[in-house]
Amino acid sequence: MGGKRIYAMGDSMGGGIVVTLLERYPTAFAGGFARCGVVASWQDILGRLIDMRLAYAVLTRGTPYALPGNADVRRDAVSPLPPAGTPDAAAQAYVFGQIAKVGMPPLALWTAAQKDPNGREARIVRAVTEIGGFDYDAASLAYPLVTAALGAEDMAATAGGWFHGNVGKTYRASSLSAEENAALNRDIQRVTAAPRALAYLREWRTATGRIGAPLVTIHNRIDSLVPYAQEAMLAAAVAKAGRTAKLTQFTVPATRAPLPIGGIEGYTHCGFDKTQTLAAWNALRGWVEQGRKPDATLR
Repeated sequence: MGGKRIYAMGDSMGGGIVVTLLERYPTAFAGGFARCGVVASWQDILGRLIDMRLAYAVLTRGTPYALPGNADVRRDAVSPLPPAGTPDAAAQAYVFGQIAKVGMPPLALWTAAQKDPNGREARIVRAVTEIGGFDYDAASLAYPLVTAALGAEDMAATAGGWFHGNVGKTYRASSLSAEENAALNRDIQRVTAAPRALAYLREWRTATGRIGAPLVTIHNRIDSLVPYAQEAMLAAAVAKAGRTAKLTQFTVPATRAPLPIGGIEGYTHCGFDKTQTLAAWNALRGWVEQGRKPDATLR
């Protein structure tokens, strides 16, 4: 027997898929539940990550903190894929090793920055995270950089071409002097986006706001990979489409945890506990079954 009600649920990238499904198939789902999702714009989030990698490359050039491997932002720094023929048992260890290879230099920079909050390393961390729109934090530095450095080619392949352009863009960070900002803009790699890739990102993950069923989202106020700004952008799109009655957004405090490498603590991505997740899910179920929109407060 088929289900009486079908819900769409997803985390992170999957959260964006949830919103897309509710927009494109307005009568197919009873409701949607998106946690820590890229719910508004892939072009926005990917641009943030690539800009961070671009700025980091300039500001750490010639230092022990530079990322290894290929410096062209359109290419993976090192391959995230195990060599052909790698046994399954060794493949996961290989991938984790590549993540560590790229992640350790930013974490070493973060460690050095903590020794002198006004020193060069701290100013670099502040500049790179500010350019990406993230908080000054170890995970908010490392996670975006690892994602951009190991996922650039996959992102481009998915979009059908290079997806971020910065020709003519002026970068500025408040932690840098005027001379340092000028040098950053002079030396940063300039890249051009393919129109086909931009069209793909606009079509497949730019929120129209035209959701056709109740949607509940939950997001940490600070997230180390998907900024809370995605929620604000979604709310604006839904309001513009006149569908605010279909959206409830739960905001929960940021959480911190040790990173998988480096032994350093940082803000989490999707840092929810079971109680918060269950409460948000129950709010959606109650909304669908009883017809009463929940307020945006988790109890």
